[in-house]
Amino acid sequence: MKNCHQKNILDNNLWAVIILCCLGVGVYCNTFYSPFYFDDGQYIIRNLNIRNFNNFRQIWDFFPTRFIIYLSFALNYRFNGFDVFGYHLVNCFIHLGTTVLVYIFSRQLFFTPVLRKDEISRGASLIVFFVAAVFLTHPIQTAAVTYIYQRAASLVSFFFFLSLVCYMKSRLSRADQTPLSRKSLFYALSLFFCFVSMLTKENSIMLPGVILLCELFFLKEGGKIPWRLILPFFALSLIIPFLLFTAKPVTYGDVNRFTTNPLTGGQYFVTQLRVLVTYLRLLAFPFNQNVDYDYPVFRSLAEWPVLASLFLLSLLVFAGVRLFRRYRLISFGILWFFITLLPESSFIPLKDVIFEHRLYLPMLGYSLFLVCALYYVVRNKTARAIILILIIQTYAFMAFSRNSVWQDQIALGADIVKKSPNKARSYIHLGTAYMSKGMYSYAIDNFLKALEIAPDYSEAYYNLGASYYEKKDFDKAIFYFNKTLQINPMDLEANYYRGMSFNYKKEYAKAILDFKQVLHINPGYVEASLSLANASSVINKDNE
Repeated sequence: MKNCHQKNILDNNLWAVIILCCLGVGVYCNTFYSPFYFDDGQYIIRNLNIRNFNNFRQIWDFFPTRFIIYLSFALNYRFNGFDVFGYHLVNCFIHLGTTVLVYIFSRQLFFTPVLRKDEISRGASLIVFFVAAVFLTHPIQTAAVTYIYQRAASLVSFFFFLSLVCYMKSRLSRADQTPLSRKSLFYALSLFFCFVSMLTKENSIMLPGVILLCELFFLKEGGKIPWRLILPFFALSLIIPFLLFTAKPVTYGDVNRFTTNPLTGGQYFVTQLRVLVTYLRLLAFPFNQNVDYDYPVFRSLAEWPVLASLFLLSLLVFAGVRLFRRYRLISFGILWFFITLLPESSFIPLKDVIFEHRLYLPMLGYSLFLVCALYYVVRNKTARAIILILIIQTYAFMAFSRNSVWQDQIALGADIVKKSPNKARSYIHLGTAYMSKGMYSYAIDNFLKALEIAPDYSEAYYNLGASYYEKKDFDKAIFYFNKTLQINPMDLEANYYRGMSFNYKKEYAKAILDFKQVLHINPGYVEASLSLANASSVINKDNE
Protein backbone atom coordinates (compact mmCIF):
# COMPACT_ATOMS: atom_id res chain seq x y z
CA MET A 1 0.00 0.00 0.00
CA LYS A 2 2.81 2.39 0.90
CA ASN A 3 4.50 1.93 -2.48
CA CYS A 4 1.20 2.54 -4.29
CA HIS A 5 0.65 5.73 -2.29
CA GLN A 6 4.16 6.97 -3.07
CA LYS A 7 3.66 6.21 -6.78
CA ASN A 8 0.36 8.11 -6.76
CA ILE A 9 2.03 11.18 -5.21
CA LEU A 10 4.85 10.95 -7.75
CA ASP A 11 2.39 10.77 -10.64
CA ASN A 12 0.45 13.76 -9.31
CA ASN A 13 3.64 15.79 -8.99
CA LEU A 14 4.73 14.84 -12.48
CA TRP A 15 1.42 15.91 -14.00
CA ALA A 16 1.52 19.16 -12.03
CA VAL A 17 4.99 19.93 -13.39
CA ILE A 18 3.95 19.06 -16.96
CA ILE A 19 0.88 21.32 -16.73
CA LEU A 20 2.96 24.18 -15.29
CA CYS A 21 5.57 23.86 -18.04
CA CYS A 22 2.94 23.80 -20.80
CA LEU A 23 1.25 26.82 -19.26
CA GLY A 24 4.55 28.69 -19.08
CA VAL A 25 5.43 27.95 -22.70
CA GLY A 26 1.98 29.14 -23.75
CA VAL A 27 2.38 32.44 -21.89
CA TYR A 28 5.90 33.15 -23.23
CA CYS A 29 5.75 31.59 -26.71
CA ASN A 30 5.29 35.04 -28.29
CA THR A 31 8.56 36.36 -26.82
CA PHE A 32 11.11 34.15 -28.57
CA TYR A 33 11.83 36.66 -31.33
CA SER A 34 11.49 39.86 -29.30
CA PRO A 35 14.56 42.02 -29.99
CA PHE A 36 17.33 43.14 -27.67
CA TYR A 37 16.44 46.15 -25.53
CA PHE A 38 18.04 48.74 -23.26
CA ASP A 39 20.85 47.16 -21.16
CA ASP A 40 21.05 44.28 -23.65
CA GLY A 41 23.08 46.58 -25.89
CA GLN A 42 25.69 47.51 -23.29
CA TYR A 43 25.95 44.19 -21.49
CA ILE A 44 25.43 41.71 -24.35
CA ILE A 45 25.75 43.16 -27.86
CA ARG A 46 28.66 45.55 -27.19
CA ASN A 47 30.18 43.54 -24.33
CA LEU A 48 33.48 42.19 -25.64
CA ASN A 49 34.07 40.33 -22.38
CA ILE A 50 31.50 37.65 -23.23
CA ARG A 51 32.79 36.93 -26.73
CA ASN A 52 35.05 34.10 -25.52
CA PHE A 53 33.31 31.56 -23.29
CA ASN A 54 36.62 29.90 -22.40
CA ASN A 55 38.13 33.11 -21.02
CA PHE A 56 36.69 32.84 -17.51
CA ARG A 57 39.12 35.38 -16.12
CA GLN A 58 37.93 38.11 -18.50
CA ILE A 59 34.28 37.39 -17.65
CA TRP A 60 35.10 37.35 -13.92
CA ASP A 61 36.98 40.64 -14.02
CA PHE A 62 34.08 42.34 -15.80
CA PHE A 63 31.56 41.77 -12.99
CA PRO A 64 32.51 39.27 -10.24
CA THR A 65 29.24 39.41 -8.27
CA ARG A 66 27.36 38.62 -11.50
CA PHE A 67 29.89 36.21 -12.96
CA ILE A 68 27.33 33.44 -13.50
CA ILE A 69 25.01 35.80 -15.41
CA TYR A 70 27.71 36.87 -17.84
CA LEU A 71 28.96 33.30 -18.13
CA SER A 72 25.45 32.34 -19.29
CA PHE A 73 25.50 35.18 -21.84
CA ALA A 74 28.93 34.02 -23.04
CA LEU A 75 27.52 30.52 -23.52
CA ASN A 76 24.56 31.97 -25.43
CA TYR A 77 26.92 34.00 -27.62
CA ARG A 78 29.02 30.93 -28.36
CA PHE A 79 26.03 28.99 -29.70
CA ASN A 80 23.68 31.76 -30.86
CA GLY A 81 25.78 34.81 -31.60
CA PHE A 82 23.22 37.63 -31.57
CA ASP A 83 20.23 35.47 -32.56
CA VAL A 84 17.66 36.45 -29.91
CA PHE A 85 15.85 33.10 -30.07
CA GLY A 86 18.54 31.29 -28.08
CA TYR A 87 18.62 33.98 -25.39
CA HIS A 88 14.85 33.95 -24.96
CA LEU A 89 14.77 30.16 -24.92
CA VAL A 90 17.25 30.11 -22.03
CA ASN A 91 15.25 32.79 -20.19
CA CYS A 92 12.09 30.75 -20.62
CA PHE A 93 13.75 27.55 -19.36
CA ILE A 94 15.12 29.41 -16.32
CA HIS A 95 11.63 30.69 -15.51
CA LEU A 96 10.11 27.23 -15.90
CA GLY A 97 12.89 25.71 -13.77
CA THR A 98 12.39 28.31 -11.05
CA THR A 99 8.64 27.65 -11.10
CA VAL A 100 9.25 23.92 -10.61
CA LEU A 101 11.51 24.73 -7.65
CA VAL A 102 8.79 26.99 -6.21
CA TYR A 103 6.41 24.04 -6.52
CA ILE A 104 8.87 21.70 -4.76
CA PHE A 105 9.68 24.21 -2.00
CA SER A 106 5.99 24.96 -1.37
CA ARG A 107 5.32 21.23 -1.16
CA GLN A 108 8.22 20.74 1.27
CA LEU A 109 6.65 23.25 3.65
CA PHE A 110 3.73 20.86 4.17
CA PHE A 111 6.13 18.11 5.30
CA THR A 112 7.56 20.27 8.09
CA PRO A 113 6.71 19.51 11.74
CA VAL A 114 4.54 22.63 11.98
CA LEU A 115 2.34 22.19 8.89
CA ARG A 116 2.15 18.41 8.72
CA LYS A 117 -0.75 18.32 11.18
CA ASP A 118 -2.23 21.71 10.35
CA GLU A 119 -5.72 21.94 8.88
CA ILE A 120 -4.39 23.60 5.71
CA SER A 121 -2.35 20.50 4.85
CA ARG A 122 -5.58 18.85 3.67
CA GLY A 123 -5.51 21.08 0.62
CA ALA A 124 -1.76 20.87 0.13
CA SER A 125 -1.79 19.40 -3.39
CA LEU A 126 -3.90 22.17 -4.91
CA ILE A 127 -2.30 24.91 -2.82
CA VAL A 128 1.24 24.17 -3.98
CA PHE A 129 0.11 23.90 -7.60
CA PHE A 130 -1.67 27.25 -7.55
CA VAL A 131 1.19 28.95 -5.67
CA ALA A 132 3.53 27.85 -8.46
CA ALA A 133 0.99 28.81 -11.14
CA VAL A 134 0.61 32.35 -9.77
CA PHE A 135 4.39 32.68 -9.66
CA LEU A 136 4.59 31.42 -13.25
CA THR A 137 1.85 33.46 -14.91
CA HIS A 138 1.77 36.78 -13.06
CA PRO A 139 2.34 39.53 -15.67
CA ILE A 140 4.89 41.35 -13.52
CA GLN A 141 7.28 38.43 -14.18
CA THR A 142 7.56 39.47 -17.83
CA ALA A 143 10.01 42.19 -16.76
CA ALA A 144 12.48 39.51 -15.70
CA VAL A 145 11.75 36.88 -18.37
CA THR A 146 11.07 38.78 -21.60
CA TYR A 147 13.76 41.40 -20.99
CA ILE A 148 16.86 39.37 -21.85
CA TYR A 149 19.38 41.07 -19.55
CA GLN A 150 17.05 40.74 -16.57
CA ARG A 151 17.82 37.05 -16.68
CA ALA A 152 19.84 38.27 -13.71
CA ALA A 153 16.65 38.37 -11.61
CA SER A 154 15.32 34.97 -12.69
CA LEU A 155 18.65 33.10 -12.64
CA VAL A 156 19.59 34.27 -9.14
CA SER A 157 16.10 33.18 -8.02
CA PHE A 158 16.67 29.77 -9.61
CA PHE A 159 19.84 29.17 -7.56
CA PHE A 160 18.23 30.81 -4.50
CA PHE A 161 15.37 28.29 -4.56
CA LEU A 162 17.68 25.41 -5.48
CA SER A 163 19.76 26.10 -2.39
CA LEU A 164 16.61 26.44 -0.28
CA VAL A 165 15.10 23.20 -1.60
CA CYS A 166 18.32 21.29 -0.84
CA TYR A 167 18.48 22.79 2.66
CA MET A 168 14.87 21.83 3.35
CA LYS A 169 15.56 18.33 2.04
CA SER A 170 18.54 17.95 4.36
CA ARG A 171 16.55 19.19 7.38
CA LEU A 172 13.43 17.15 6.66
CA SER A 173 15.54 14.04 6.09
CA ARG A 174 16.77 14.24 9.68
CA ALA A 175 13.35 13.16 10.87
CA ASP A 176 13.26 9.95 8.83
CA GLN A 177 15.54 7.00 8.17
CA THR A 178 17.54 8.66 5.39
CA PRO A 179 21.23 7.75 5.66
CA LEU A 180 23.45 10.43 7.17
CA SER A 181 25.56 10.58 4.02
CA ARG A 182 22.51 11.56 1.94
CA LYS A 183 21.48 14.24 4.43
CA SER A 184 25.00 15.64 4.37
CA LEU A 185 25.00 15.58 0.57
CA PHE A 186 21.86 17.75 0.39
CA TYR A 187 23.30 20.15 2.95
CA ALA A 188 26.55 20.41 0.98
CA LEU A 189 24.57 20.99 -2.23
CA SER A 190 22.62 23.74 -0.47
CA LEU A 191 25.87 25.48 0.50
CA PHE A 192 27.20 25.07 -3.03
CA PHE A 193 24.12 26.59 -4.69
CA CYS A 194 24.16 29.37 -2.11
CA PHE A 195 27.72 30.12 -3.21
CA VAL A 196 26.65 30.07 -6.89
CA SER A 197 23.76 32.45 -6.16
CA MET A 198 26.20 34.87 -4.48
CA LEU A 199 28.07 35.03 -7.80
CA THR A 200 24.85 35.55 -9.77
CA LYS A 201 23.31 38.70 -8.29
CA GLU A 202 23.69 40.72 -5.12
CA ASN A 203 20.15 40.23 -3.74
CA SER A 204 21.08 36.60 -3.00
CA ILE A 205 22.61 38.02 0.18
CA MET A 206 19.17 37.50 1.76
CA LEU A 207 19.28 33.70 1.35
CA PRO A 208 20.68 33.10 4.88
CA GLY A 209 17.92 35.30 6.29
CA VAL A 210 15.28 33.29 4.44
CA ILE A 211 16.76 30.02 5.71
CA LEU A 212 16.57 31.41 9.25
CA LEU A 213 12.95 32.41 8.56
CA CYS A 214 12.18 28.83 7.47
CA GLU A 215 13.70 27.53 10.70
CA LEU A 216 11.69 29.93 12.84
CA PHE A 217 8.41 29.25 11.02
CA PHE A 218 8.52 25.57 10.14
CA LEU A 219 11.59 23.60 11.22
CA LYS A 220 12.63 24.65 14.72
CA GLU A 221 12.63 21.64 17.02
CA GLY A 222 12.62 21.79 20.81
CA GLY A 223 12.76 25.58 20.78
CA LYS A 224 16.32 25.62 19.46
CA ILE A 225 17.65 27.06 16.21
CA PRO A 226 20.43 24.94 14.63
CA TRP A 227 22.96 27.77 14.30
CA ARG A 228 25.74 25.34 13.34
CA LEU A 229 23.77 24.67 10.13
CA ILE A 230 22.80 28.30 9.45
CA LEU A 231 26.00 30.21 10.24
CA PRO A 232 27.93 28.81 7.22
CA PHE A 233 25.32 30.49 4.97
CA PHE A 234 25.82 33.83 6.70
CA ALA A 235 29.58 33.37 6.26
CA LEU A 236 29.07 32.77 2.53
CA SER A 237 27.03 35.97 2.24
CA LEU A 238 30.17 37.96 3.08
CA ILE A 239 31.38 37.10 -0.43
CA ILE A 240 29.15 39.82 -1.91
CA PRO A 241 30.40 42.88 0.04
CA PHE A 242 33.95 41.56 -0.25
CA LEU A 243 33.77 41.34 -4.05
CA LEU A 244 31.85 44.61 -4.42
CA PHE A 245 34.60 46.57 -2.72
CA THR A 246 37.68 44.63 -3.80
CA ALA A 247 37.52 42.51 -6.96
CA LYS A 248 35.08 44.77 -8.80
CA PRO A 249 36.51 48.02 -10.25
CA VAL A 250 35.38 50.95 -8.10
CA THR A 251 34.68 53.02 -11.22
CA TYR A 252 32.08 50.53 -12.42
CA GLY A 253 28.46 49.88 -11.61
CA ASP A 254 27.08 49.49 -8.13
CA VAL A 255 30.11 50.60 -6.10
CA ASN A 256 30.45 53.79 -8.11
CA ARG A 257 26.79 54.68 -7.78
CA PHE A 258 27.08 54.75 -3.97
CA THR A 259 29.26 57.84 -4.31
CA THR A 260 27.61 59.45 -7.35
CA ASN A 261 23.90 58.88 -6.59
CA PRO A 262 22.19 62.24 -5.96
CA LEU A 263 19.96 60.61 -3.32
CA THR A 264 21.12 60.13 0.24
CA GLY A 265 20.42 56.87 2.04
CA GLY A 266 17.62 58.54 4.00
CA GLN A 267 15.97 59.99 0.89
CA TYR A 268 16.20 56.65 -0.88
CA PHE A 269 14.64 54.91 2.14
CA VAL A 270 11.62 57.22 2.43
CA THR A 271 11.10 56.92 -1.34
CA GLN A 272 11.20 53.14 -1.00
CA LEU A 273 8.35 53.27 1.51
CA ARG A 274 6.22 54.65 -1.30
CA VAL A 275 7.76 52.25 -3.86
CA LEU A 276 6.84 49.24 -1.71
CA VAL A 277 3.19 50.30 -1.80
CA THR A 278 3.45 50.62 -5.59
CA TYR A 279 4.90 47.10 -5.70
CA LEU A 280 1.95 45.82 -3.65
CA ARG A 281 -0.45 47.53 -6.06
CA LEU A 282 1.33 45.96 -9.05
CA LEU A 283 1.05 42.52 -7.48
CA ALA A 284 -2.62 42.87 -6.59
CA PHE A 285 -3.64 44.86 -9.68
CA PRO A 286 -1.00 44.46 -12.42
CA PHE A 287 -2.21 47.24 -14.72
CA ASN A 288 -0.22 50.00 -16.44
CA GLN A 289 3.09 48.17 -16.28
CA ASN A 290 6.04 50.31 -17.25
CA VAL A 291 9.61 49.37 -18.13
CA ASP A 292 10.97 52.73 -16.94
CA TYR A 293 8.93 54.59 -14.31
CA ASP A 294 9.20 58.32 -13.82
CA TYR A 295 8.88 57.92 -10.07
CA PRO A 296 8.75 60.92 -7.70
CA VAL A 297 11.53 61.17 -5.12
CA PHE A 298 10.50 61.85 -1.54
CA ARG A 299 12.91 63.50 0.88
CA SER A 300 11.18 63.43 4.25
CA LEU A 301 9.01 61.17 6.39
CA ALA A 302 6.77 64.19 6.96
CA GLU A 303 5.38 64.09 3.41
CA TRP A 304 1.85 62.69 3.54
CA PRO A 305 2.28 60.01 0.80
CA VAL A 306 5.26 58.67 2.76
CA LEU A 307 3.39 58.74 6.07
CA ALA A 308 0.42 56.96 4.51
CA SER A 309 2.74 54.33 3.03
CA LEU A 310 4.55 53.86 6.33
CA PHE A 311 1.21 53.34 8.09
CA LEU A 312 0.04 50.78 5.52
CA LEU A 313 3.34 48.87 5.51
CA SER A 314 3.45 48.87 9.32
CA LEU A 315 -0.04 47.38 9.39
CA LEU A 316 1.04 44.68 6.94
CA VAL A 317 4.16 43.77 8.92
CA PHE A 318 2.12 43.80 12.15
CA ALA A 319 -0.41 41.49 10.51
CA GLY A 320 2.42 39.22 9.39
CA VAL A 321 3.64 38.91 12.98
CA ARG A 322 0.16 38.53 14.50
CA LEU A 323 -0.84 35.82 12.02
CA PHE A 324 2.22 33.74 12.89
CA ARG A 325 0.54 31.20 15.15
CA ARG A 326 -2.74 30.59 13.39
CA TYR A 327 -2.01 31.36 9.73
CA ARG A 328 1.64 30.41 9.40
CA LEU A 329 1.87 30.36 5.59
CA ILE A 330 0.21 33.77 5.19
CA SER A 331 2.57 35.22 7.79
CA PHE A 332 5.55 33.62 6.05
CA GLY A 333 4.44 35.04 2.68
CA ILE A 334 4.22 38.59 4.05
CA LEU A 335 7.67 38.46 5.64
CA TRP A 336 9.20 36.76 2.57
CA PHE A 337 8.03 39.72 0.46
CA PHE A 338 9.74 42.28 2.69
CA ILE A 339 12.93 40.31 3.35
CA THR A 340 13.66 39.49 -0.29
CA LEU A 341 13.14 43.15 -1.28
CA LEU A 342 15.51 44.50 1.38
CA PRO A 343 18.68 44.66 -0.78
CA GLU A 344 16.99 46.95 -3.31
CA SER A 345 14.47 48.72 -1.07
CA SER A 346 16.40 49.88 1.98
CA PHE A 347 18.95 52.58 2.85
CA ILE A 348 21.39 51.67 0.07
CA PRO A 349 20.75 54.16 -2.76
CA LEU A 350 20.59 52.49 -6.16
CA LYS A 351 20.55 54.38 -9.43
CA ASP A 352 16.84 53.70 -10.08
CA VAL A 353 14.30 53.66 -7.28
CA ILE A 354 11.87 51.22 -8.92
CA PHE A 355 11.96 48.37 -11.42
CA GLU A 356 9.38 45.65 -11.96
CA HIS A 357 11.96 42.88 -12.31
CA ARG A 358 12.84 43.37 -8.63
CA LEU A 359 9.55 41.65 -7.79
CA TYR A 360 10.58 38.33 -9.36
CA LEU A 361 11.86 36.67 -6.16
CA PRO A 362 9.38 38.41 -3.78
CA MET A 363 6.57 36.99 -5.97
CA LEU A 364 6.57 33.78 -3.89
CA GLY A 365 5.44 35.79 -0.88
CA TYR A 366 2.50 37.21 -2.80
CA SER A 367 1.64 33.79 -4.27
CA LEU A 368 1.54 32.17 -0.82
CA PHE A 369 -0.50 35.03 0.59
CA LEU A 370 -3.06 35.00 -2.21
CA VAL A 371 -3.62 31.25 -2.42
CA CYS A 372 -3.62 30.59 1.32
CA ALA A 373 -5.87 33.58 2.08
CA LEU A 374 -8.39 32.22 -0.45
CA TYR A 375 -8.15 28.82 1.23
CA TYR A 376 -9.28 30.28 4.54
CA VAL A 377 -11.80 32.77 3.16
CA VAL A 378 -13.51 30.52 0.58
CA ARG A 379 -14.39 27.28 2.36
CA ASN A 380 -16.03 25.52 -0.59
CA LYS A 381 -13.37 23.53 -2.45
CA THR A 382 -15.02 23.81 -5.86
CA ALA A 383 -15.60 27.55 -5.56
CA ARG A 384 -12.03 28.05 -4.38
CA ALA A 385 -10.61 26.09 -7.33
CA ILE A 386 -12.77 28.00 -9.81
CA ILE A 387 -11.66 31.38 -8.40
CA LEU A 388 -7.99 30.38 -8.56
CA ILE A 389 -8.34 29.04 -12.10
CA LEU A 390 -9.95 32.32 -13.18
CA ILE A 391 -7.11 34.27 -11.52
CA ILE A 392 -4.49 32.14 -13.30
CA GLN A 393 -6.27 32.56 -16.63
CA THR A 394 -6.44 36.33 -16.13
CA TYR A 395 -2.77 36.54 -15.22
CA ALA A 396 -1.78 34.36 -18.17
CA PHE A 397 -3.79 36.51 -20.59
CA MET A 398 -2.33 39.72 -19.16
CA ALA A 399 1.22 38.34 -19.33
CA PHE A 400 0.72 37.19 -22.92
CA SER A 401 -0.67 40.63 -23.84
CA ARG A 402 2.20 42.40 -22.11
CA ASN A 403 4.67 40.20 -23.97
CA SER A 404 3.12 41.26 -27.28
CA VAL A 405 4.21 44.85 -26.53
CA TRP A 406 7.80 43.61 -26.24
CA GLN A 407 7.67 42.21 -29.77
CA ASP A 408 8.14 45.62 -31.38
CA GLN A 409 10.79 48.12 -30.27
CA ILE A 410 8.84 51.19 -31.37
CA ALA A 411 5.64 49.98 -29.68
CA LEU A 412 7.50 49.41 -26.41
CA GLY A 413 9.32 52.75 -26.68
CA ALA A 414 6.03 54.55 -27.35
CA ASP A 415 4.49 52.76 -24.35
CA ILE A 416 7.27 54.09 -22.12
CA VAL A 417 6.93 57.66 -23.45
CA LYS A 418 3.15 57.52 -22.94
CA LYS A 419 3.56 56.47 -19.29
CA SER A 420 6.68 58.54 -18.46
CA PRO A 421 6.41 61.62 -20.72
CA ASN A 422 8.51 63.87 -18.48
CA LYS A 423 11.49 61.55 -18.19
CA ALA A 424 14.40 62.11 -20.57
CA ARG A 425 15.32 58.44 -20.71
CA SER A 426 11.86 57.61 -22.11
CA TYR A 427 12.76 59.47 -25.31
CA ILE A 428 16.12 57.69 -25.44
CA HIS A 429 14.25 54.37 -25.45
CA LEU A 430 11.93 55.46 -28.26
CA GLY A 431 14.75 57.14 -30.19
CA THR A 432 16.95 54.04 -30.12
CA ALA A 433 13.92 52.01 -31.29
CA TYR A 434 13.62 54.28 -34.33
CA MET A 435 17.39 53.99 -34.86
CA SER A 436 17.15 50.20 -34.96
CA LYS A 437 14.60 50.53 -37.79
CA GLY A 438 16.77 53.01 -39.71
CA MET A 439 14.30 55.85 -39.05
CA TYR A 440 17.00 58.34 -38.07
CA SER A 441 14.98 61.56 -38.41
CA TYR A 442 12.41 60.29 -35.90
CA ALA A 443 15.25 59.10 -33.67
CA ILE A 444 16.92 62.53 -33.75
CA ASP A 445 13.63 64.23 -32.81
CA ASN A 446 13.33 62.04 -29.72
CA PHE A 447 16.94 62.55 -28.63
CA LEU A 448 16.46 66.33 -28.92
CA LYS A 449 13.35 66.03 -26.72
CA ALA A 450 15.46 64.19 -24.17
CA LEU A 451 17.91 67.10 -24.16
CA GLU A 452 15.06 69.56 -23.60
CA ILE A 453 14.32 67.73 -20.35
CA ALA A 454 17.96 67.02 -19.37
CA PRO A 455 20.41 69.36 -21.16
CA ASP A 456 23.52 67.54 -19.86
CA TYR A 457 22.37 64.05 -20.80
CA SER A 458 25.48 62.47 -22.34
CA GLU A 459 23.56 59.44 -23.66
CA ALA A 460 21.28 61.74 -25.68
CA TYR A 461 24.31 63.47 -27.22
CA TYR A 462 25.90 60.10 -27.99
CA ASN A 463 22.76 58.81 -29.71
CA LEU A 464 22.50 62.01 -31.74
CA GLY A 465 26.08 61.47 -32.83
CA ALA A 466 25.34 57.84 -33.65
CA SER A 467 22.26 58.82 -35.68
CA TYR A 468 24.18 61.35 -37.76
CA TYR A 469 27.01 58.82 -38.13
CA GLU A 470 24.55 56.34 -39.65
CA LYS A 471 23.24 59.13 -41.93
CA LYS A 472 26.88 59.72 -42.94
CA ASP A 473 26.71 63.34 -41.77
CA PHE A 474 30.09 63.07 -40.10
CA ASP A 475 30.48 66.75 -39.20
CA LYS A 476 27.32 66.69 -37.07
CA ALA A 477 28.28 63.27 -35.71
CA ILE A 478 31.63 64.65 -34.52
CA PHE A 479 29.88 67.69 -33.02
CA TYR A 480 27.62 65.52 -30.85
CA PHE A 481 30.35 63.03 -29.97
CA ASN A 482 32.39 66.02 -28.77
CA LYS A 483 29.45 67.03 -26.57
CA THR A 484 29.29 63.49 -25.19
CA LEU A 485 32.99 63.41 -24.37
CA GLN A 486 32.88 66.81 -22.69
CA ILE A 487 30.48 65.27 -20.18
CA ASN A 488 31.97 61.77 -20.09
CA PRO A 489 35.54 61.58 -21.48
CA MET A 490 35.69 57.82 -20.81
CA ASP A 491 32.75 56.96 -23.05
CA LEU A 492 34.17 54.08 -25.07
CA GLU A 493 31.68 54.15 -27.94
CA ALA A 494 31.78 57.94 -28.38
CA ASN A 495 35.57 57.83 -28.65
CA TYR A 496 35.46 54.99 -31.13
CA TYR A 497 32.77 56.39 -33.41
CA ARG A 498 34.25 59.86 -33.34
CA GLY A 499 37.45 58.20 -34.51
CA MET A 500 35.53 56.41 -37.25
CA SER A 501 33.94 59.71 -38.27
CA PHE A 502 37.39 61.29 -38.58
CA ASN A 503 38.44 58.20 -40.49
CA TYR A 504 35.69 58.70 -43.08
CA LYS A 505 36.65 62.37 -43.36
CA LYS A 506 40.22 61.18 -44.03
CA GLU A 507 41.49 63.02 -40.93
CA TYR A 508 43.55 60.01 -39.96
CA ALA A 509 45.74 61.68 -37.34
CA LYS A 510 42.69 62.65 -35.29
CA ALA A 511 41.17 59.20 -35.83
CA ILE A 512 44.35 57.55 -34.52
CA LEU A 513 44.19 59.61 -31.30
CA ASP A 514 40.63 58.43 -30.68
CA PHE A 515 41.44 54.79 -31.40
CA LYS A 516 44.39 54.97 -29.01
CA GLN A 517 42.13 56.46 -26.35
CA VAL A 518 39.69 53.58 -26.82
CA LEU A 519 42.48 51.04 -26.39
CA HIS A 520 43.73 52.91 -23.34
CA ILE A 521 40.28 52.50 -21.76
CA ASN A 522 39.81 48.92 -22.99
CA PRO A 523 42.87 47.18 -24.49
CA GLY A 524 40.66 44.30 -25.67
CA TYR A 525 38.57 46.41 -28.06
CA VAL A 526 39.33 44.45 -31.25
CA GLU A 527 37.55 46.84 -33.63
CA ALA A 528 39.59 49.77 -32.34
CA SER A 529 42.82 47.82 -32.84
CA LEU A 530 41.91 47.03 -36.44
CA SER A 531 40.82 50.61 -37.16
CA LEU A 532 44.03 51.95 -35.61
CA ALA A 533 46.12 49.64 -37.78
CA ASN A 534 44.25 50.67 -40.93
CA ALA A 535 44.50 54.41 -40.19
CA SER A 536 48.20 54.07 -39.35
CA SER A 537 48.89 52.17 -42.57
CA VAL A 538 47.23 54.93 -44.63
CA ILE A 539 49.38 57.60 -42.96
CA ASN A 540 52.50 55.49 -43.49
CA LYS A 541 51.69 55.12 -47.21
CA ASP A 542 51.18 58.88 -47.53
CA ASN A 543 54.55 59.50 -45.89
CA GLU A 544 56.42 57.16 -48.22
